[in-house]
Amino acid sequence: MPIVPQNDSGYFHGFQKTRHDGATKGQKGHAKSTWKSDVKRAETMKMKAESTMDDLVQSIGQLAMNAQKLARIAVQQYSAEVEAILKAQSRDVRRIERCLDGILDFCFDDGALVLYKKLCRYYFDIDPEATVSYVHAYREMWDEQKPDKGPLDGETRQTGHTTPDDKGAMSDET
Repeated sequence: MPIVPQNDSGYFHGFQKTRHDGATKGQKGHAKSTWKSDVKRAETMKMKAESTMDDLVQSIGQLAMNAQKLARIAVQQYSAEVEAILKAQSRDVRRIERCLDGILDFCFDDGALVLYKKLCRYYFDIDPEATVSYVHAYREMWDEQKPDKGPLDGETRQTGHTTPDDKGAMSDET
């Protein structure tokens, strides 16, 4: 089929531009679609999608800021509870575990992680097995590193038995 060049008016030489419904330009009737209207519609959809994406990113950013604010409040409140447990040398397993459970939800925050580790070190002398389960709960929920390393320990796990090291971090016995 030969290529027919288009002139400035948008008509092909020797042909009149027709709409999809068969009507020629200037005739009454509803045009289903034209190339220009399709492009405009696509551009409008793209702008709406970009606007929606911008709104979504902004909403996610706001959620992240709110989570950080909430974490700061939680750290303040849990700090008082952790200090009270340590000062009283409480051996109340329910109290300690309730506190660890609550802090775990905020361990994305460095301050909360410090409290969690501090209470885990204290709890280890009371119930080592339960403490190890809390270390593993942290790793499952928050650890982004390889499964054989985590921020609650500084060494590669070899025996699977976790103990507090002399720096206060959780590490494995070798």
